[in-house]
Amino acid sequence: MSASWKSWSRAFGFIALFGAIALGCTYSGYLGNENREGGAALTLPSRVLRVTHKSDRLAGVKTLLLVPFVSYPNKEGEILKDPLVGAVFSKGLCPVQSGYTLYRMLEDALRPMPEPKIIYTDEPEGVQATVWEYAKKRGEFGEALSSYLIDRVKETGADAVLSGVVYRYKERVGEALGAEEPASIAFSVFVLSRDGGLLFGGAVDKTQKELLGNITDVGYYVKGGLSWWPVGRLARFGIDEVASTLRSAFSAPKE
Repeated sequence: MSASWKSWSRAFGFIALFGAIALGCTYSGYLGNENREGGAALTLPSRVLRVTHKSDRLAGVKTLLLVPFVSYPNKEGEILKDPLVGAVFSKGLCPVQSGYTLYRMLEDALRPMPEPKIIYTDEPEGVQATVWEYAKKRGEFGEALSSYLIDRVKETGADAVLSGVVYRYKERVGEALGAEEPASIAFSVFVLSRDGGLLFGGAVDKTQKELLGNITDVGYYVKGGLSWWPVGRLARFGIDEVASTLRSAFSAPKE
């Protein structure tokens, strides 16, 4: 093969790579346009959050109690249906503290929101044990969780409560440039009214994939430095989209 042909081949390869990156960034930006808040677009495609329920009553919420997510401790590999939002998840590794971690991320993401007023949970580390005490008394996880949350929202005088369930919070195995297993997250998020009505329901279920196996996500790979992310970073992108969606829902004009 001649030297000139090798040079042309190399040049064509670079052109194709940069073309794919540009296309991916454009595609990612297009999907994020509807979720812009203050001029900042999401860095993950909007499909990371799947909204299962959204009520017009959200716009009437003036005070919102934020409660740590609960980690679901069943066996890895089980297929579970969330009792409140109806989404189906594949269960994975899920440390108990992951619910508290997501709570802190959501607290930070919602803090700039002017309305509704956020009421933060006292002693948030104890929520997990308290919910499972409720479950022992009632025998059914979904009923126990909703009962606990409704009791809390009435105690605080809030209009609604925001929380969720973590089904998978799996850390990356390996290094950023050579992971053996990717990070993976799966959680539900919901807003319940004082009377127990579901005002908002959504699901985030994301496992990072190889770039060549998921070319539509090239935009966020490039923004992430073409590396394998730790689970905290993956979770934060999901939480940021939840926060963006909720800000839009809470600020929707009343009819």
